[in-house]
Amino acid sequence: GPFRGPYLGQAPPGRSPVLFAPEFFLDPGEYHSPIVSSPDGTEAYWSPMPGHGRNTTLRTRMVDGVWTKPEHVDFAVEAGATEVAYSPDGGMIYFLSTQQLEGEEPTEGPGERIWFTTRDSDDTVGTPQLMPRAVTAHFTHRQFSVAGWAGYLFLDALF
Repeated sequence: GPFRGPYLGQAPPGRSPVLFAPEFFLDPGEYHSPIVSSPDGTEAYWSPMPGHGRNTTLRTRMVDGVWTKPEHVDFAVEAGATEVAYSPDGGMIYFLSTQQLEGEEPTEGPGERIWFTTRDSDDTVGTPQLMPRAVTAHFTHRQFSVAGWAGYLFLDALF
């Protein structure tokens, strides 16, 4: 049947770990990035790991209480997008991409950088923009999170 409600029809979290909705988050590569939910709990993103061709992200949304079939989302970035994070208010989406800017020399290694776009309440997203070089330089592969405190955003990256 359809996947409904805040936990996709699964039991709410308890004291013991349980594999969460494996038939919904099935990935032919056997694993994927963490599942990231929007602050309002009506949208979720995750990225299948390498082995699927170009980088990609999957999204599902809760519409009238039912979660939609996962769909590919690239945020209008030709090289694809992975590893989504939301701003605390849900109005911004951050992601990784190997996208090169026009006229830019290709980088060695993964060349992932952090991009961002706006997200409106009607589910539209703005034009993706690259984070400033001070944030994106000197990385080979990263995972990041976004946290809000007193109106400031902090990006933590592993490098």
